[in-house]
Amino acid sequence: MKRIVDQLVSDRLVMAVIVLNATALVLHEMAPRGSSVRALWFWVDYVCVVFFLIEALIKIRRNGWRCYWTSGWNKFDFSVVVLSMPALLGPFLDVSQFAFVLILRLGRLFRLFIEESLKSVGDIPITWIAPLPITLGKKHVRESRMWRKIS
Repeated sequence: MKRIVDQLVSDRLVMAVIVLNATALVLHEMAPRGSSVRALWFWVDYVCVVFFLIEALIKIRRNGWRCYWTSGWNKFDFSVVVLSMPALLGPFLDVSQFAFVLILRLGRLFRLFIEESLKSVGDIPITWIAPLPITLGKKHVRESRMWRKIS
């Protein structure tokens, strides 16, 4: 049972669901109102929200609240999950006033890209790289010699 639970919250599965959720959010908004395609993407999104809720609960139960809450990413994820809870009422109520939460949920995809980018950096201290996009702007960072060496 422990092995199944660990696989449920494995980084690979969570990453796949984050990408699926981002895709569902975008395609849901692009689909014509009232279409079956739009309904399909709504339910894919719904299942993703349920998955993220279960993921958070499993991690909290497995690691304990204090250990879970020490990670900044876990705080972000948990906040997004809690703010996404009204989406679970979507089949019963109009929850369009919570549309701002969609942006936060797409933030999980952005987080995924940040984590994967930092893993590929190697031995260069993250404290050197993390502030670069904020300080210099993305365009300047991409054009710099140092960025080309590490990417």
